Amino acid sequence: MLKVKRILIMVLLVCGLCLMNTSVQAAGELSPILKADGTNLIYRGTNNNVMGLTNYEYKVQDFRSTWVATVSNLDIDKQTSIESYKANLKTIINDLKSWGMNAIIFQIRPMNDSFYESELNHWSEFLNNGEDPGWDMLGWLIEESHKAGLEFHAWLNPYRIAGGNVESIEEYAQSVAAKNALHGKNNLASNPDMLLKTSAGGLIFNPGEPAVRQFLIDTVAEIVENYDVDAIHFDDYFYAQLANDSADNITMQKYPIAGINNKADWRREQVTTFIRDLSNYLKDFNARNNRVIQLGISPTGIWANKSSNPNGSNTAGFEHYGHYLYADTRKWVKENYLDYILPQTYWGLEHTTAPFADLAKWWAEQVRGTNVNLYLGNGLYMERPGYDRADWLNKPNEIDNQLKVMGVYPEIQGYCFFRYETVKTATPQYISGYNGIQLIKNDYWKTLIPGAPLRRYLDVVTDAPVNLRQYDTTITWNEVDNARGYVVYKVEKGVNLDQNNPKHIYTYLASNSVTIEDSENYDIYVASVSKANHISSATKYEFSLDSVENIIQAIDNLPTPVSLDDQPIVTAIRNAYDNLNSSDKALITNYQKLVAAE
Repeated sequence: MLKVKRILIMVLLVCGLCLMNTSVQAAGELSPILKADGTNLIYRGTNNNVMGLTNYEYKVQDFRSTWVATVSNLDIDKQTSIESYKANLKTIINDLKSWGMNAIIFQIRPMNDSFYESELNHWSEFLNNGEDPGWDMLGWLIEESHKAGLEFHAWLNPYRIAGGNVESIEEYAQSVAAKNALHGKNNLASNPDMLLKTSAGGLIFNPGEPAVRQFLIDTVAEIVENYDVDAIHFDDYFYAQLANDSADNITMQKYPIAGINNKADWRREQVTTFIRDLSNYLKDFNARNNRVIQLGISPTGIWANKSSNPNGSNTAGFEHYGHYLYADTRKWVKENYLDYILPQTYWGLEHTTAPFADLAKWWAEQVRGTNVNLYLGNGLYMERPGYDRADWLNKPNEIDNQLKVMGVYPEIQGYCFFRYETVKTATPQYISGYNGIQLIKNDYWKTLIPGAPLRRYLDVVTDAPVNLRQYDTTITWNEVDNARGYVVYKVEKGVNLDQNNPKHIYTYLASNSVTIEDSENYDIYVASVSKANHISSATKYEFSLDSVENIIQAIDNLPTPVSLDDQPIVTAIRNAYDNLNSSDKALITNYQKLVAAE
């Protein structure tokens, strides 16, 4: 079971989280951020310089990820065989780990379909052409992700059903009903009254229908009850641009809300009701099942512009608060419905209407004082052909500068790239992305660390590891119940461990063993990490000759030949051997090596 400490421990954790086990606070020197032409970058519409860290500050915890899009097979091809599909997934996992990431956001329900066995949703055409793939792809992927130290964030598009080319809602619903009957499913798209047509000729579920909300919550319930996911993740698709904006007038008439008379407010309330109900469901599910399943949202980067809303950002771009998405994400943050928000702040620092720095500042202000984590989305794809955005093209320091701007705000605890294939193909011809990925891979994110701690689950903690022991260059310890992983610290002898010092971290991993080649002059410590990413106190590896196993190991580790410098350990081994009873002495199969050393 997850260890739920008493109220006293909760108070200590609340007080202590600012001091330990969080991202390093921005305490360093600040400098003006420079544009590509060498002049100072300023906040939009002002003369104020954008400031960033002079030197990047390394972290002890940070959310680091990329989206893996399955829709239209953007990041992974359809299955041709089980083994080849597994190989493709393993490549993705290994790539993320090599880039220093600690989470994968994998799309498992792109179009009212599924990459998992479901009673509610049909198999995705993007997996195996809508047919059963013949194996539990999702279960396997989650297990392999966890082995690699990656959190698994299950990415769903809740309302989206079809992207285009739907001529008749009724005919589409009839086709789904036929599929339901054939495959024994219960997909709600068989009911035409639950559907709305988009201006692109696609379909979405009608967010104003209570049956839709229940179907989506049931879909999430099916996932969390059957799979060990770490988060449910939605992106920016909520309402859509409708073919006929009055198509849901009858829905509004059926379900009036006191005090709300205009459709914009009514639509916002429909989406908010769904998010609130889902949040409450997950909170209750977690409490009943000792789980920590996060709810994360990744909306478009602008909630609202301050020109149209006094609470908005210093921007002039598309707003998801209003037409046509109607997503009040700021309210979801303020009401603590979410565990994290990951706005798609895809624009570059030099963008003229939605600059990255202005948005980073605004979003940090919104989460301040809440229990919601803030991560920012990176749009390095924008320098690719077809986009050719001036704010991304030929900006060799773009990602470095974004990270240094983010470092000013302790509220920002992570960074996520859209998307996997764009990161993988960030070659030198795409200098902005290439320089940034090389920088994080080889320097900023080179040391693996756990994700950001979750403030909605302060009481979910784990014990420190015990029974640390060494075999040659490998140190192992007992597995800790319900630990997500372990932080290994490597500290010069004579120096006290500081768990908030990034330089003391050797690595983060999921297994209960680590190989360290050059540990002679260092002390090694290990701490466990809970499912809520809270780090335990650390246990120091202390060499001991209190068992037959350790004596055998100590003899094996003696050099050949020994020198006078080895005399103390040889003497210690002899004394430990002499204290054994006769039956235990007989187990020391390498005793003659000890005699030779003496």
